[in-house]
Amino acid sequence: MSEAFGFMFAFYGLLLGLAVAEIASGFSRAYDERHKRRLGIIAPSSARCCSSI
Repeated sequence: MSEAFGFMFAFYGLLLGLAVAEIASGFSRAYDERHKRRLGIIAPSSARCCSSI
């Protein structure tokens, strides 16, 4: 039982770390493009989904 919990905890930590890295990447991309497009409240949080359009 302990090995299964440890595996799931490590897997969850990996997914959480990748999500945080993706969010930081989106904020970085939005900051780099701040002269092309004005940043509002929603723009940095939606930078990832709107960058491919």
